Amino acid sequence: SANFNTRKNTPAIVSVSIVNPKVSSGTYSATVKVKFVTAPTSGVPLKMNVYLTEDSIAAIGTYAQSNYSNNIQGAASPLTNWFHNATLRKALGGAWGFSTTIPATPVVGTEYSENISFTLGSAWVAKHINVIAFVAYDGTAASNQKEILNAEQLPLKYWYPTGMQDVNILDIVSYPNPAAMHQIVKTSFSLKKDGTVSLQIIDMMGRIISDDYKSFEISGAHTIQWSPAHKGITTSGMYFVKISTDQGESKTQAIQIN
Repeated sequence: SANFNTRKNTPAIVSVSIVNPKVSSGTYSATVKVKFVTAPTSGVPLKMNVYLTEDSIAAIGTYAQSNYSNNIQGAASPLTNWFHNATLRKALGGAWGFSTTIPATPVVGTEYSENISFTLGSAWVAKHINVIAFVAYDGTAASNQKEILNAEQLPLKYWYPTGMQDVNILDIVSYPNPAAMHQIVKTSFSLKKDGTVSLQIIDMMGRIISDDYKSFEISGAHTIQWSPAHKGITTSGMYFVKISTDQGESKTQAIQIN
């Protein structure tokens, strides 16, 4: 818990965004942008990679899940009505990430980018695919130099056909909506300019329930994950998710919490 709170309250030294996500004839493409706001540790290798993960994969056939607990489904094995989430489908940069995106000594304030493209496997379900771009230290584990510095996620269902909308395609979208009290909500939005972003949860009376998220982000698409219970929501009802920037811009969306 102490380590989690330390990381939670430590500003990220790098911002990651996914720009111009689009699809044409079954091929998905986008640009991943990276910008350091604080210099990384000198001498520690850096890597950027993009993972494609899938949620809601039924645990049947080759994906069957053995049961290792006597407390779940009466110890029956394999489990029934079970689903796999965040299952890695593909690493676009290979096992070790893209080798040329970030130089050995990145310059603070300089933007680095990598164009990505991919197609989906025949058994994949597009609406359950998430694209996750991340930057990490890739030194030795013995020297405690393995650490994800920041990541960005954009569900594939928000990628639009080529020519429909090329930039700033997202307003503010939270999914699922309605959401359960202990469910993970993903709020996606886009920025026209770099800036410091804050997220607030507001009730129907206009009272701010949570105001603890603030992060510098570069232009492009972003996703914030949060849980109603962890944000201090204790009563079911209608709430508002508000995304604001330090340029005075804000977007608000209503969300039902059950």
